[in-house]
Amino acid sequence: MGADERVKHYLTYRLGNILVNRSNSLFGIWGMPFFLWKEYRDYKGEKKYNKETYLPLHKYADSDKAEKLKEHLSYKIGEIFLSHIKKPHLWFVMPYRMCQVKKKFKTNN
Repeated sequence: MGADERVKHYLTYRLGNILVNRSNSLFGIWGMPFFLWKEYRDYKGEKKYNKETYLPLHKYADSDKAEKLKEHLSYKIGEIFLSHIKKPHLWFVMPYRMCQVKKKFKTNN
């Protein structure tokens, strides 16, 4: 498994990917809590049964791909979601922060 595949298995990337891909349709928005919960449950199950130890990302030959993925919109949205979901007083700020990141991502790309 390469460094980029490891980043794609991070919870931040996985949840962000769901938030980005499911926000395009009404059914996706309506079912998003279920899909997020299901992904979180799958992640916890994989983490429980997968006890492998990995090298740090910077020691992989393709670590530049991993750093590029960390700048991807899905990863950034997932970071905001995970940092704000734990604090209920930040729930109201979360959509604004996500829109800021999306706008910044679009202007840079």
